[in-house]
Formats: sequence, structure tokens, C-alpha cells
Amino acid sequence: MSKKYIYIIISIISSTTLINAKPKLLDDQFELPSGFHIYRAAEPKLTGGSYDLTFDAQGRLLVGEGNSVRRILDTDNNGIYDAQETIAAGTSLRGRGPQGLLVMDDYLYTVSGDGVQLFSGYKSKNTLKHERRLGASFNTGGDHAAHTILRGLDGYIYLVSGDGGGVSGRKHITQKNSPVREERKASVFRFDPKGEKWECIGSGGRNPPSLGMNYLGEFFSFDSDMEFHVDVPFYRPVRLNHWATGGDHGWQGVGAYPPYYVDCLPGVLEVGRGSPNWGVFYEHTQFPEKYHDGFIVCDYRWKSATTGRYASSGRLVVFHLKRSGGSWKAEMTELVKAKHGAKDEKGRSINFALVDVDVAPDGSLMVTDHNQGVWRIFYDPAKYPTVRPITPEWTFPDSELLTELLELPQKGSEWSRARQLAIRDHSSFDIPKSLMDVALEEKKPISLRLNAIRLLSPEFQTLPYDFLIQLSNSKDEEVRGQAVWLMGIRGKSEQKTVIRLLEDPNPFVRRRAAEAMMRMPSPNADRPLIQRLDDNDRFVRYSAMLALSHRPTSQYFGLASTTSSPRVFIRLLVAAHLRKELPASKEALSVIKRLLNSEDLVTEDQIDLLRVLALYKKYVVEDMECLNLVASHLTDNFPHADRTVRWEQVRLMGQYKISESFDSLVDELIKEKDHVTQFHIAASLADIPLKNPKTKRNQSEKLVDWIVSTQKGWFSEFSGKGLQFPSFWSTVLNKLSGLHAGVLVDKFGDIKPDSLLSKSVLSEIDSVSGADQILINHYKRAKDRVVRKNIINILQRIQTVEVSQFMLKQLSITQDRDLRRALTLSLAKNADEVKTGFFLSALLEFDDVETVNACALILALRNKKLDQIQWDSIKMKGDRNGAKAVHYRFLELMELLPSANKQLEFALSAISGHKPTREQNDPLVIWSSSAQNNGDTAWFAREFDIAIKVAKAELVMTCDNEFVAYLNGKQIAESKNWEKPLRVDVSSDLQAGKNLIAVVGKNLGGPAGLVGILNWKNTKGESRQLVTDQRWRFNRTPYRDWKKNGTLKGDWNFTVDVSESSKNVIDAYHSFAKTSSRNNLININRYWHKWYLNLHGEAFVARDVVKAVQRSDEVIHKLIASNEPIQGDISQGRIMYLRAGCYACHGGIEDRETTIYGPPLNGITLRLNRKELADAIVYPSRQVPERFKASTLITSSGNRYNGFITEQTEDYVSVTDLQNKVTRLPKSEVDSMQLQQMSLMPMKLMNGFSNKQVGDLLAFLESLK
Repeated sequence: MSKKYIYIIISIISSTTLINAKPKLLDDQFELPSGFHIYRAAEPKLTGGSYDLTFDAQGRLLVGEGNSVRRILDTDNNGIYDAQETIAAGTSLRGRGPQGLLVMDDYLYTVSGDGVQLFSGYKSKNTLKHERRLGASFNTGGDHAAHTILRGLDGYIYLVSGDGGGVSGRKHITQKNSPVREERKASVFRFDPKGEKWECIGSGGRNPPSLGMNYLGEFFSFDSDMEFHVDVPFYRPVRLNHWATGGDHGWQGVGAYPPYYVDCLPGVLEVGRGSPNWGVFYEHTQFPEKYHDGFIVCDYRWKSATTGRYASSGRLVVFHLKRSGGSWKAEMTELVKAKHGAKDEKGRSINFALVDVDVAPDGSLMVTDHNQGVWRIFYDPAKYPTVRPITPEWTFPDSELLTELLELPQKGSEWSRARQLAIRDHSSFDIPKSLMDVALEEKKPISLRLNAIRLLSPEFQTLPYDFLIQLSNSKDEEVRGQAVWLMGIRGKSEQKTVIRLLEDPNPFVRRRAAEAMMRMPSPNADRPLIQRLDDNDRFVRYSAMLALSHRPTSQYFGLASTTSSPRVFIRLLVAAHLRKELPASKEALSVIKRLLNSEDLVTEDQIDLLRVLALYKKYVVEDMECLNLVASHLTDNFPHADRTVRWEQVRLMGQYKISESFDSLVDELIKEKDHVTQFHIAASLADIPLKNPKTKRNQSEKLVDWIVSTQKGWFSEFSGKGLQFPSFWSTVLNKLSGLHAGVLVDKFGDIKPDSLLSKSVLSEIDSVSGADQILINHYKRAKDRVVRKNIINILQRIQTVEVSQFMLKQLSITQDRDLRRALTLSLAKNADEVKTGFFLSALLEFDDVETVNACALILALRNKKLDQIQWDSIKMKGDRNGAKAVHYRFLELMELLPSANKQLEFALSAISGHKPTREQNDPLVIWSSSAQNNGDTAWFAREFDIAIKVAKAELVMTCDNEFVAYLNGKQIAESKNWEKPLRVDVSSDLQAGKNLIAVVGKNLGGPAGLVGILNWKNTKGESRQLVTDQRWRFNRTPYRDWKKNGTLKGDWNFTVDVSESSKNVIDAYHSFAKTSSRNNLININRYWHKWYLNLHGEAFVARDVVKAVQRSDEVIHKLIASNEPIQGDISQGRIMYLRAGCYACHGGIEDRETTIYGPPLNGITLRLNRKELADAIVYPSRQVPERFKASTLITSSGNRYNGFITEQTEDYVSVTDLQNKVTRLPKSEVDSMQLQQMSLMPMKLMNGFSNKQVGDLLAFLESLK
């Protein structure tokens, strides 16, 4: 009687159960090939926001969700999942769902937390136990982090990481002879199941979430493009990569190497746009034969290159692969895609945002649709298709066990492996011997022979060497290829056979043999590998070159002296470059000169030689003879007939700055019709300085005419281009403008004020002699307001007295607000010749953040009190006057412009003479600009004085991405990990008197920012601090002694507050410093509102509240007193409470200390009925308890103190103000002391509120329990 192994769960383990329902096919909502069908197999409530999925040994579905792993169950075997159980959870699974899942025996491997995690106890019925992380850490959970994990033919585990996974150097590599010597960008790793032995087998990708393994153990990934680079010369489309062992795919961060470069691999197939996700090779039998061994991959919803928003639905694609020479070729077809406006069975929109796909035990596909559950795709050509069980019953065969074993589908899956083990455990014959017999039987079908080798491969270390020798002599090249691959991963001294196979007639075998030598480098293989450098297959040549790079350069470089092949010489030079162990300069230059003098180079060799010239530029420029040869080689043959050669000629002319090529490049630029190629030529011209500009005037004018023409047409139309296209093109324009500024000035009238070119010319024109007068005259001639504004913007960089006088004169006659603002900003940036009162008056006129910040900064730096400043009182607003009006205006601007809050505080402190004393000032995240460009480096400096000797001092600092900090010229801190701020004791480095902190920060992509706080305590026990804020200055080209002299030399500008765009940095700081990320703006406003109340005897009320449509007291009273239930938005009510200034007297904000100026409002709606509450708000002075009546004290010298009397004796009186500052005065100095009868709460506070705002405020008050 046969034994039955049923791989289904028949009991509900979780409380999450769905009502049983029949699958509803949604074929009409999708584009599907004939015979294919689709329905939703699992609802989102079961799968959550799932990413990765896999099947276990019993055919049960696992999904990664949030910080957990769920097992999804089909309890009635009807094809619809109806229950789930969480089998693992915790910090080791943190991230956006584990993005890699693999079950092996009793273990679960996940890619989550800080890397690859190992869990045990999978076969038990308990929650899995987290054992440990395997290997070094990875970044997980992000779009470009570590992703797919799978079991290879050899029983080892393979992992792919994107370029954001934290790979570099040999961080993860433990094996000496790892095929990739240094991991870089997106990489593929191989490690044993215990996680002890790690090697890198491929690198240089961008972000391939997928990693697929085919029947030969070859690995493939669907790699993403950088959509923001569309239409720039270095854009690389989405493509299918073949991870040939040891290879590099050329991604460089900003752009990628072109596919023809000799030192990187091309893609198998370029697809265009897309958003690749996970994938799997289909090795089952349900689908038609066309799909067998196809790589099925999820293509997520594409992002628009221009906006970065999603611009399409997802799709499932299939790559149909065939071996081609030493590598592969492929065709791509769409398997399934949602139709426009597709709806599911419940009428919900179908996003079809596909993430992962796996093959179910029955041969159907399961696909995760992020936040929309799991789809099932199956094939049934019948008119009325049948939905069969996902995990059908598998019956253990009574006979033909070997045939069953060899023909098991989807051998890489755990459920298939479980069947393999079951057959092995119950067989009565020697399975390994039988498999070896099949593998060696030439008459057997090749598929069965390869399957036999595959089943034997996990025992690669113990396989008999004689067996491998016999395989290597097979008539079939794929068998020979598997034999040499097994020898390579064994890493044993079996080079003789491997070296023999370097001469194999098939390029696939020769490539595999060269790859094997990477793991067993030997001098015996040097000459055979050098011969393969001249192989007729590109991939063999490449692999042989990589194998040589595993050997010391000095031991093989001279062995090619007898060859005449340019291919050999080129690849010897490249192999040394890849090893980072160049030959001696004389030796390398001798080879390069020989190549340059070759007259019979084929096109491919010419392209490769040009690449070598780029790699060895450092050597070439130091040898005049060789440099002249290079210049002649490039210019004499330009433009080459072959487009690729011509492209590389252009690139090198710019890299080598060959001025002799200028004329021909300009002619080629104008003649060229392809816009991307024009971009490329212009970029090269932007790197070529003219030795004698006068002799090149005509060509320079032709170039400038072309540049001016780009203001129309393709270069000025950004729709459809990458989001960063304007930035890259602006970079080229800026460089060209700098080189040809004189000619561009003559064309100034033809330049559109709103074009990229205008910005570029203006950025360079100040270097032209007499630029100030040129621009002033142009301003006078210009009629267009935008043109005038652009001229003002550039004039601000020309620091002459004439410019300042011209701008002041224009301000006196200009009424246009935008021009006045531009003139004011320009004067603020060249303020030396401008009186302080001008900037105070500007604050009364303007309310935009840039102008306010600039003017407030000058007021703060000049540090003059209001009575020392002459200012234009005509610009006063409202019924207030004098100091009170100025103070009110500052508070008003604080309310209006939260991002200018800190700068306004500095200025207000200066003009009022009041130094705020709060517990702590939060640092800002600062940078040199809000652009925050990749690769941007900025130098920062801040001078400060310390009055009293320091006893203890500490610096806490971080910078996204890295920084080095100096204190008084001494390095005190360095970090390349922005997520972990540094805490440094600097007690011995601070000194009484002048001090300088200087920092150099570098951005490596994404948000940028520097944040830090320097705390110290002096010998009197007083605490002081210095934080990063907009008083710090930056420079991009500092003098060499900047660490010691700071801003004394060079062009230093004030930093930009980037706290909002670099929130991750400030969060990392607060987490490390164990401080709260409280609303510092509210803290500042609250302080100064109290100060204003204390000084002027009235509460500050934002003018826009007063300006709103005013309603009568009776209307507001009736609204508040209504018996209708309070309904409103608490969070919006909190905003109104803050905005109206209520907290200044009443507190009521979490973590804010209440004051004695008003009763606490906690529980106010319980204490007062609605009418009483209305009375208290609308008529605040009707009843003022004595304890809340403030006093006003006036001294004999005229000083005024508002507050509460907290002490009164025969000799002294003490008054406590809103900042809880106590002032003790001799009673003999007090002229008058009066109790205020009116409430400090202003009248008509809520009369400008809408009904909704009143409701929101009441809801907030009700929440104050």
C-alpha cells in the first residue's frame, strides 16, 4: 500500500479567519495570454503590507509583513487562503517586512533587522526562536537594501543586496579567494548555511531586488534604472543582468559605465523604463513549455522620470533565456498586467503593485501585491477552467523512485527538497551512485543528466574526483561546464583539469573554467589565462582577465612579451587596474605607446584602448611623449566613423583637456542631430580650457551661439526627462559659461531671463572685468522686471561701493515690490556700506522668509540696541508705535514665518538688549544650501568667546553623511556613520577667550546636514552651550589654514537651515542625545510672548486673528454656551490655542510649565458649565480673582516691571515676570506700584474665529483632562 504525504494544514491556528468563498476569476480585468487565469488568493487582512513570500516544506505560504513573518493557510483546500498565524516577530524582523525569506529544514532565514537572521524551531508548533545574525550587518527594509535570499544548487545560500545595503570593501567577505575581491554597489553573496564562510560572486549593480537561479546554477537579476537620469548621457535603462562569477556591472552611483567597457559586464537585455522587483525561475510543468526555465519577475508600478510619482500599474514579465556563447541572450514577454481602471470582485481599484512571486506546489504562481493581498495565476486551457488546490496531495511512489526524484519540479523550493529527502530516506538503493550513473550516461536526456548533477551538487566537497574528471570529458558542454563549476567551488588543488578546460571548444565551458581559477589562483594558470585574453568570446576574455587579477601583477604582467595581440595587452593593463596593483609606470607606458602606434586595431580594440587611456591617465599625463601620442590619436582620427568610438573620443578629449580638439568638437556639436550626443559633446567642451582665447574667438562665438539656441527646444523642455536633467545640464552650462564668459556677455541681450542659461551666465559674469558697470548699464536698459531681477541677483555678488550706491538709489525710486525685495536681499548680502536702520525698516516692510532671515541676521550680528539705530518709522504698521511696535512686528513675523523663528530671536535679543534664558536651545540642521547635492562638500566655521575658564565640555555631533571636526585647529571628531552621532569630551580643548570650531562635511546622496551641540560648564558651575544654527558660516573653497583661522580668509557665507528636509539627521541626534524632539518654535514663541506681556502690559495677539471677520461678543458667547456636544479637531484646536497666545498665561501644553498669570485650564470643561466658560472667554475682565491680578511697578529711574508681587517687606519688593525671573528692588527706588484691574487676557480674542475654529478650540480645552 502506498504512503501518502499530504502537505496541507487542516486546522485553523489563527483567530484571523475569513468566510469560505469560491475563487472569483478576474481575467476580464487583466491582460493575460490565452489559457491563463487570475484571482485574489489572499485578502490584505491576512497578508498585511507583504513584501517577500516563500513556501515551506509542506507547501504552506509564508509572507513577510511589517516586523513579523506570517504563515498563510488554506484550511479547506479550495484555493483561497482563509487564516494566518504569526510565527516570528521582534526587532530582528524590523523593517518594511522581511524582504528575504528562506526555509531550510528546521530553520528560517530572513533578510531583516540588521542583516541575515537565523531562526530555529520551524518544525515545532511554537513561535520561532531567533538564534543570531549571520555574517556582517546589512541595511534592510529599504528599496535599495538587501533583498532576495535563496538556496543554490550547491546547498549554499545566495543573497542579493542593492546599492543601499551597506556593502563596501571586504565588509562581508571572509574567504581569501572570493571571486569578487571587493564588494561594491549591488552585490551577490554566497555563504554556507551556518553563515561562517562568505564570498562575493558579483558586484556593481544598482538595485536588483530579484535574484533568480536557473537549471545550471547561473544567477540573474532584473536591475533598475535611475529614472531621474533619463536623457542624460550616462543614463542606463532597466536591464536583465547575468551575474557571471566575479563580474562587475558598472553602476557608479551617478550614472553607469556603458555596456561596452572592457572592465564591466553588459546586460543580457535592456528593457527601457521599469521598476524591477523580486522574481523566480519557473521549473514546473503546469505552464506551457514556452515558460519553462523562464525568469518570471515582478515589475512594480513605474515612476515618472520627471516627477518621481508612480505613472503606471505593475506587470509580471518573463525573460526567456538561451545560452549564447559564453553568456546568455533573452527575450521578454508580458505575462499579466492590470487593465486601465481594473476593479476587483468587491469593486476596489486594482493597483497591481507587484513585489514578489513564487511557484506554488501545483505549478501556479503566487504574487504579492503590496497592501492588496496575494494573487494566484494559473494555466488551464479548458473552456471552463478548474481552480485546483494550491498544494495538491503528493503520493509517495511505489516504484521508479529514481525517475520521480529526477523529475521533481521546482527543485530549488523547500517543498520539492522535502520530497527529495523523503525519496532518499525510503529508497532501498544507493541514491548517490544511481545519480552519478545517470549523470555519466551519454544516452540519457540532457535534462535528466543535469538534474542528477544538481541533486548531487550539495555534496560537492565529497564527490569523487574521478567522477568529476569523467563529467569533464562528457560530449555535452553543459555537463562539462557543471563539472568545472564543481571543481571551482571545491577550491581544491584540481587546477590541471580546470586548466585543460580553458582550451575547451565551447565558450561556456571556457568561461566556467576561468571563473574556477578565481577561487584557486595558481602561477600554472597564468599563461593559459593570458592566452584566453585573446579568446573570440567576450565573456571568456573578461573572466580570464578577472582570474588574472587574483594573481600579483608583477608575477604575470611580463609573460605576454612574446604576444602581438592588442587584446592581450589591453586586458593585462585592465587586470592590474582591477587588482589595484598597477605595473611600474615605465612598463605600463611602454605597452600603451605600443598600442597607440598600432595601425590595425579593430573597432572593439579601439574602444577598449580608449578605456585603457582613461584608466591610466595618471601615468600618461606625466609622460610628455605619451601625452602627445594620446592627443594625436584622439584628434587625428576624429570624428571616427563608428559612433561608439566617436563617443569615447569625445569623452577623453574632455578628460585630457586637449585644447587642440576644441575646433573639431564645436563643429561636431553643431553638426550632430542627436540631442543626448550633443549633451555629451557639450560636457566635454566644458572641460577644455582655451590656451589662447583670442585665436579661438570665432569658434567660441559659434559655440556660444549654439548654447544660446538651447534656450528653445529639447534642452529647455523637461517633460519626459529625468527629474535631475536640469541639474546636470545646468552643471554643463555653468562650466561653459565660466570658460566663455566674455563672449556670453556680448550675447547677454539674447539670453532669456528665466532660462537655465541665464542662471549660468549670471553665475559666471562677475569674473569679467568691469562686470558691475556692465550689469548696471544693462539694468538701466532693461524693461522686463524679471530681467532686472536677475541682474540684481548677480550684482549682489559684486561687492563694490558703486553697486551698493546703485541699489540704494533704485530702492528710493522703485515701487515694484518684487524688485524692492530683490534689492533689499542684495544689500543684505553686501551690507558693509548699508546702515543698520535700513534692515530694521525692511523687516517692517517685507514678510517673506528669505528677506526676513537676511535682515534679521544682520541685526543680530551688528548687535545694536533699538535706541542706537536710526530707522524709518514711516513704515510702522497698526496703531502701535516706537519700541512696542517693533517688538510686536518681530513677534508677528515669528508667528508668520516659523522657519525664520530662530534668526528673528537672535535679532530681537540684540535690539532689545534682552538675552533669553531657556533651559536648552535645540540645534538646527545646517548645510551650505537647500539643494543638498550628491557629493557636495562644505566647510563650516563658528567663532565664539568664552569668558570664564572651562571645567568640563562635551560635543555631540553628526552629519549626513560624514564629517571631520576641529576645535582651535585640533581634530576632535570624525565619523562616517550619520546614524550614530559622536559624543566627544573636549574639556581640554576649549579655552577662555576666543575659540573656533571648524567642520568639513560631505554628502553622499539624499538629504544632507550637520547638527551638533557644544555644552560646557565653567569653573563657577555655570552651564553654557553653542548649537548649530544660521550664525555658522560655510565655504566651498577654503584657504588651507581654515581650521585655525576660520572665516578670516576667503568667501564665507551664512548657512541654511535644512532641518525640515533633513529630519532624519535631527532625529538621530535626539535619539542619541536622549533629548526630546519638542517643538522648539513653540518654545521660542512662548518665551517672547511672555516677555512682551511683561514689558508692555498686554498680551500679544497675532494680527491675522484680529484681521479676520469680526463677530459680536454675543454671537461668540452664544456659540460657546450652546448645549450642543463639543465636536472639533483637537490637533487644530491646539494650533488655535497656541496661535491666540493662550499658553503664555495658562500653560496647558504638554511638557510646558504652567505659570502664575492665569488659572490652569486642565479640566476646565468639567469645572465650568458652558455658560460660565463662555463668560470667562468672552468677558475675561468681569471677574478676575485677586491672585491673578498683575501689578505694575515703576522705579524712580523710569524702569517698568510687570508681574506678580512675590515679596514685599519694609525694605524690598520682589516682582516675578512671565519668564519666572524674580527682580528684587529696594522699596526706596519704587515710585509707584499699582494693581491692574483688567485681565491680562485681551478682549475679543475669539471674535475673529470661525464656527469650526471655535469648535476645534473647545475640543482641545475638553481634552485637557
